[in-house]
Amino acid sequence: MVNWISKIIIICFYFSILISEDIYISKIEVEGLVTATKNQIFRNIGLYPSETFSDTNQNGIFDNSENYIDENYNNEFDFGSLISNNENQIDFERFSMAIKSLLRLKVFSDVQIFVTSYNKNFIDIKIVVEELPVLKSIEFEGCKKIKESTLLDKINLLTMQRLSENDILKAKNIIIQEYENKNYHNIKVTHKFIETNDQYSKNILFKISEGNKLKIKKIIFDGNDSFSKSKLLKNFNSISEHKWYKFWKGNFNKNEFNNDIKNLETFYKDNGYRD
Repeated sequence: MVNWISKIIIICFYFSILISEDIYISKIEVEGLVTATKNQIFRNIGLYPSETFSDTNQNGIFDNSENYIDENYNNEFDFGSLISNNENQIDFERFSMAIKSLLRLKVFSDVQIFVTSYNKNFIDIKIVVEELPVLKSIEFEGCKKIKESTLLDKINLLTMQRLSENDILKAKNIIIQEYENKNYHNIKVTHKFIETNDQYSKNILFKISEGNKLKIKKIIFDGNDSFSKSKLLKNFNSISEHKWYKFWKGNFNKNEFNNDIKNLETFYKDNGYRD
């Protein structure tokens, strides 16, 4: 174990010697772009590659005798972004900040940056991105107790918006809440993407398994020695036992249940039971 750690320290020390001068970015390769552009990437991360040069000496370093493309039209060769810290080592915190900047755009679901090569005081990096899909249409399957138009208004998803996993989770939770408000507590919601003719857009399908309404078969008061069941039930404004001759009663609603429990607690406190 000690030898293994020693090897790592030696390698890191050797690597720091190799790149003990200022380090610049030579090339930036971007992979995974669909609708975004390289310029948008560079502009938001604050990292730029060096201008293209002929590298006739084949050393990966610009020499004054080499030809270059004056992309900035200033009649001089422009190096890429300085990427070394005060200790003349690669400042990986810059990469971390760049990733965070791109994710804040809410255009990408994933961003990774790799150092692909280095040569004296130049490095090449690769940025790999995965774009969030653009929502083309929203579909529902299995919703019989609630209208599709009602769910569509509630979930607040818009076509042509970038769709994140968090957006989908919120939409599913809203659908579940709508069903629970109508006493369907066995509701299950899944989703899947449907490919479109466009590379950048997708349709989303919410598959709903409604289940049956939850009924209260029986109410039992455990630990009650002071009051009759009928007297305790009078404190319930909403929930009641389901009876065949009162088929419209006995539905379970979580919010109404919690409110009636508070009423019961108040009843006991009013009768001298404080704990």
